[in-house]
Amino acid sequence: MTQPDSSETRNGLTNGCLDAEAVCQVLVIQTQHLLCCIPLSFVERALPLVALHPLPGGPSYLAGFMSMGGASVPVLDLGIRLGLPDAEAYTLDTPIVVCSEGERRMGLLVSSILGIQAVAQQDIQLRPAFEQSAPPFLATLNVTQGLALLLDVSRVIAIDFSLADQENADMALWGPEIERALA
Repeated sequence: MTQPDSSETRNGLTNGCLDAEAVCQVLVIQTQHLLCCIPLSFVERALPLVALHPLPGGPSYLAGFMSMGGASVPVLDLGIRLGLPDAEAYTLDTPIVVCSEGERRMGLLVSSILGIQAVAQQDIQLRPAFEQSAPPFLATLNVTQGLALLLDVSRVIAIDFSLADQENADMALWGPEIERALA
């Protein structure tokens, strides 16, 4: 599957999610108390929690690495990555959503997977407000479960192990901005 480059993703909401006539398919998830959507074009698969191998000294949002088909795949705790205040304990039922963009592949630990939905253009809102903002979101969406944030997958799965401390500081700043965006 060919994935768009990150400028296409940031400005065009990938695979036609902002085209005038397009209907966007999204995976609706919840991480802690936050309802989010991932464009389905980025979702490779969902699986239950598997054995994770930690990276000592790595960023706090990096839960570890899993082996998938012989390849090492980093797994992020999405709530921590977004700067949400409380980390959740993982159980065997904790889902991992495997996302990919080009050659990059990343697992996202989420609280729950709520389903797949088609989102019409009138349900995609506040795009201009998110274009210049720091949080990794592209817009808000009206989905069956309520108001959700559309994740900018390119920004969420970008990870630089050499900048772990600064990256964690930047992520912590997203929490208050996320809360303001939903207020």
